[in-house]
Amino acid sequence: MSDHFLNEPNGFDMARIGSGLREIAQETADKKLSLTLKKAPVHGMVTATSGTSVLLKAGASELEGRGLLILKNLSKFQVKVGASSADAIYTKGLPIDPGQTHTISFDSAVPVSVYARSQGGAATLEVTEA
Repeated sequence: MSDHFLNEPNGFDMARIGSGLREIAQETADKKLSLTLKKAPVHGMVTATSGTSVLLKAGASELEGRGLLILKNLSKFQVKVGASSADAIYTKGLPIDPGQTHTISFDSAVPVSVYARSQGGAATLEVTEA
């Protein structure tokens, strides 16, 4: 590729770029997205604080036989999650930064509780279980 193409694309160059982008868009549109769920998803919100760890669940209790837990941090504070309330402390746990989403997969035959604790103030987490 010439330096001209990179620095000052002309009309012909722009047409080639546009054509390539249309081809990529069509290839993407033709691919079907699929998600296999064994249970109907349950959605909810949980507030984690810097005090006591909170159990992550979308409803009144953890979804029985859940195989998937999707967490989105809607707050401005980092949150850490762990498989016990002791793991979701400042020095341990999986960090979820503000705006990030993490997916945790489980063996649906083995119940696992997951807890969260904020590294700052009250942190709202969007929770989806399936």
